[in-house]
Amino acid sequence: MKLFRIAAAGALALLASACLLTPGKFDASLDLRRDGSFSYRYTGEVVFITPAAAAAAASEQPSFDPDNEKCFKNSEDLLDAEERPCTAGELADARKKWDEDFATRTESQKREAEQMKAMFGGLDPDDPQAVQQFTQRLLSYDGWKRVTHKGKGVFEVVYEKSGKLDHDFVFPIFPDVDWIIPFVHATRRTDGRVRIVAPAFAQPQGMGGGMSPMGSMGGLAAATGDRGSPLPKPQGSFTLTTDAEVLTNNTSDGAVAGPGGTKVLKWVVGALDTKKPEALLKM
Repeated sequence: MKLFRIAAAGALALLASACLLTPGKFDASLDLRRDGSFSYRYTGEVVFITPAAAAAAASEQPSFDPDNEKCFKNSEDLLDAEERPCTAGELADARKKWDEDFATRTESQKREAEQMKAMFGGLDPDDPQAVQQFTQRLLSYDGWKRVTHKGKGVFEVVYEKSGKLDHDFVFPIFPDVDWIIPFVHATRRTDGRVRIVAPAFAQPQGMGGGMSPMGSMGGLAAATGDRGSPLPKPQGSFTLTTDAEVLTNNTSDGAVAGPGGTKVLKWVVGALDTKKPEALLKM
């Protein structure tokens, strides 16, 4: 029990400064040609992880449960200790400690909510009026064809963008939001190569070594045992079509022939897919 609480609390603290939005169910595609022209399309969910959702996922139990408390004989050496029933006094102490921790968590969640609002330009996904204003503002920007709030910070969107890759392409970018983990990022190098990476199109890998920006959400999901967790996981596909030379890629099947002499790379993001899609093209 104590180990779980530490893991969940640590993940929740990381969540406040790390992963704040993620794909839900989605379908994304990028068509990139040797001359630098491209078109990108994303249809599906963009999910703002609200403080309420994070707190719910990190909560082991809704209230103090004396049956979860454990007491031991020979408590100086817990490795050899024998479990015994807790006394009324020990349960009272445990309840007092639980109440103190609950008050601390509540105050911490309030601070995290304010931090999230600041990072997202004042947007509170739990405030319907703020969400409506954000939705209308987003629709006024190029590329956003449809934005519908489904509730609890989940937006159903259609985004389409075409142009020349003479600078980095990043999706998504939100008005008045300064802190974003890219779903897709295409970078053109001076030697004519283009690196494409999709950091958010993968399952988070948890709290192990090499913590990634998405790792805090993975650790939180692992800590809760995934039982009824409100935190979403990416689920969908990302397709790259190109007539350029494919130098490297990490798809499961490699490049396959597409229409008009193109090559098609496809990544399917499911429950076991933890590697972010990557490809390197020669334009």
